[in-house]
Amino acid sequence: MGEIIVLVVGLVAVIGAAGGVCGYWLAKRGELHRRLSALEREMASLRQAPPAAPRPQPRETPRTRASFEPEPAPTPAPTAGPEPDPAPQPAPLRSEPVRPAARTTPAPQPPAAPDIVLRAWNWLRGGNTLARVGAVVLFFGVAFLLKYAAEEGMMPIELRLMGAAAGGLALLIIGFRLRHKRRDYALVMQGAGIGIVYLTSFAALQLYHLIPAAAAFLLLAGLTAGAVALAVLQNAPWLAMLGVAGGFLAPVLTSTGDGNHVLLFSYYLILNTAILAIAWFKAWRSLNLLGFAFTFGIGTAWGLSAYQQTDFATAEFFLIAHVLLYTAIALLYAHRQPPRLTGLVDGTLIFGTPVLGFSLQAGMVQHHQYGLAISAAVAGLFYLCLATLLWRRLAPTARSLVEAFLALGVAFATLAIPLAVEGRWTAAAWALEGAGIAWVSIRQRRRLALAFALLLQLVAAPFFAVDVAYGQTSLPLLNPVYLGCLLLSLAALFSGWYLHRHRRNYPHNWYWLPPVLLGWGLLWWIAGAGAEIQEFVAQPYRQNALLAVLAVTALLTSSLRRPLHWSALRWPAVGLLPVMGALTLTALAPVLDYGALYRQHPLGALGYLAWPLAFAIHYAVLQQRRDDLPPTLLAPLHAAGLWLGVLWLSWEVSWWLHGVAGGAWPLAAWGAVPAVSLALINRILVSRPTDDTAQGYRQLAAYPLAGWLLLWGLGANLTSSGAPGPLPYVPLLNPLDAATLLAALAVLRQLLAGRNTAWGRALPEWAGTGAPALLGFVWFSAMIARSVHYWADVAYRLPALMQSVILQASWSLSWSLLAFAVMGWAHRRGARRTWMTGAGLCALVVVKLFLVDLAGTGTLARIVSFTGVGLLLLAVGYFAPLPPNRAREASR
Repeated sequence: MGEIIVLVVGLVAVIGAAGGVCGYWLAKRGELHRRLSALEREMASLRQAPPAAPRPQPRETPRTRASFEPEPAPTPAPTAGPEPDPAPQPAPLRSEPVRPAARTTPAPQPPAAPDIVLRAWNWLRGGNTLARVGAVVLFFGVAFLLKYAAEEGMMPIELRLMGAAAGGLALLIIGFRLRHKRRDYALVMQGAGIGIVYLTSFAALQLYHLIPAAAAFLLLAGLTAGAVALAVLQNAPWLAMLGVAGGFLAPVLTSTGDGNHVLLFSYYLILNTAILAIAWFKAWRSLNLLGFAFTFGIGTAWGLSAYQQTDFATAEFFLIAHVLLYTAIALLYAHRQPPRLTGLVDGTLIFGTPVLGFSLQAGMVQHHQYGLAISAAVAGLFYLCLATLLWRRLAPTARSLVEAFLALGVAFATLAIPLAVEGRWTAAAWALEGAGIAWVSIRQRRRLALAFALLLQLVAAPFFAVDVAYGQTSLPLLNPVYLGCLLLSLAALFSGWYLHRHRRNYPHNWYWLPPVLLGWGLLWWIAGAGAEIQEFVAQPYRQNALLAVLAVTALLTSSLRRPLHWSALRWPAVGLLPVMGALTLTALAPVLDYGALYRQHPLGALGYLAWPLAFAIHYAVLQQRRDDLPPTLLAPLHAAGLWLGVLWLSWEVSWWLHGVAGGAWPLAAWGAVPAVSLALINRILVSRPTDDTAQGYRQLAAYPLAGWLLLWGLGANLTSSGAPGPLPYVPLLNPLDAATLLAALAVLRQLLAGRNTAWGRALPEWAGTGAPALLGFVWFSAMIARSVHYWADVAYRLPALMQSVILQASWSLSWSLLAFAVMGWAHRRGARRTWMTGAGLCALVVVKLFLVDLAGTGTLARIVSFTGVGLLLLAVGYFAPLPPNRAREASR
């Protein structure tokens, strides 16, 4: 045992000697460093001295042209300032002495507070780096030495503790005596000494029970007061941080796992009181943040691992005390700023203290029915009273604080409502907290704090989505789900708008943030509304209810665009139409099953309110944004809105006809409604030939409608039997024929009216007449087939129709009559191309006669077809021969 003691004493002596040598060397190095710095400052001041003013030049008379050329300026002596401007042209009449321009020094900007890790790194690199590293290592070494000694039973415990305390006091006294000669080195030694004495005192109390609790706390209070006094006296924030950090780490390093939380947090209360005392004299933000991080970090760790229901009274007292302490510290920090920084708010403490405190409070009162609601109401009342008091006492200099506390008061008062209903603390408050920090950081141009605020809002979302759920007694709108979504939405929307409002304070690569926050906020707005609809609205009404919410949202964003001066608000309103299209596709999903298409209709389940409202808001928004949106976007939005409206109206009329009559009536509606719409476009807009919107309708909207009518006419006539029930079938006087004729006339009118438009000129020449002609031919042939189906009792199926001799003869004769009419008209008009079309139809009839009709040998139909077609061809040859080629005759 004696050998071990000798070994330890020898080791301490060697370490002390080595420390003395290192200290002497570091002291000499520090002195040389200061001399070199003073010499560099003196040389820099000599470089910045203004040059002597040049002598005035004698007055000169005007010279010849050569004299107007600038003479080379004399080479100035090299200086550290900026390069001189080019020599000016000499004045022809008078020359004034050249005076050095006064250098304007821009007003210093308030430096942004760096990150705590960056501060620590800068402190470690500045001054005596080795000394500071040595102090940190020595602190941990003494801590581990004490712990090892306690475990091995070396030396009496009283002697070990007294030796450690004596060493700490020696470091403190030596550092204090060197404060004028070696400031950096002295501050490091003082901080190390204070930390060692803190550690030793706590070990004597908590581990070995050598001193009573009252005496220990008096001793710790004295040490804290001493550290505070030394830090304030020497204006040394890092001395205070070293001392306070040593105090906070002492119970952690010497913990045995079975400590008393009352003793622990009483001790921390003393340390935080010391930080409050320092904040009374100095605005040391780093010290405030250090104490805040240690207090709430260790408090949270204890709460998660060791808190019991029986600890509520004492834990509640310490929580309230520390929240009040750090609220006061934040107030003092804002009040004790230098003159240029008065009013600067420490956003981390202002907003971090209530959110962490309320989170810990939530964990302690979660088993009480209204505990969290009462806590939120009390917190809201506290911050509202604090804001009112500051406004009355310090209104000119504390505007930012008043606004911050007012926002917190309103936020907690708002949270009290859903918490009283459901009694649940959700992460939506984090998003609200993030909005508050974003507001402060944007006002103070702190990019790092702004990034943290936005990250807090982003992280709050998944926590909220995982933890929140509807209860059995939830009320519409007054439940945690909707109010949480609303808070998340409002936090993001406010952050985006405020950042957009102060966008000039940030670089261009930050300009994408406001639109992203707008989208994020609207996403949660719609999510909250969708959750309410899913929970409280019956299934048939959900889609129309969601559409109404989206339409009102589009109207709100469009209306707030000008008052808020936020150009991005125009895009959600523009996005209403794509959403309407998506809902339409969802509703039309049963289209694969034609019968299921009519199980619902657009105006059912209050659709007669939702869809007209959506269309009205869509066109109202387009009218509002007429000057804001580019024409390349405005015209497609108008056209797409018209297409969607025609689609819904066609579906609704078709559904109604399906229930009333059935048969071909519903199919006819899909052609009749677009045909009437196309005719109305050309009729109404004919009086507005120069209007850009009208031109967009006449081209971008009308031509696709015409294309749809062509496709519908071909498809309907090729597939439908045209059942007119309950009416009898009469050609032309049935729904399918009437709708087809109406569609053909509308398409023809569109092609004729749009010949001089850009779209009309882009169409091929044959498309202007070929497309309606093809539709007419298919409809005419289908009408003959339907007539045979109803009058000759032939099944309306392709094999049966193709085998019907009556139909084949009817087609041959009718096609021949049609060709005769076309060729006769072409002969009178001299239209050779049209005549050739009729001739082609005649050729088709002849080919059909020999390939199809000839199969009906011996039948009366075959005889009628051949005879009739032959007579018609003879009549064509006599009455309507090929018109002459006028161009060739003119050349002759």
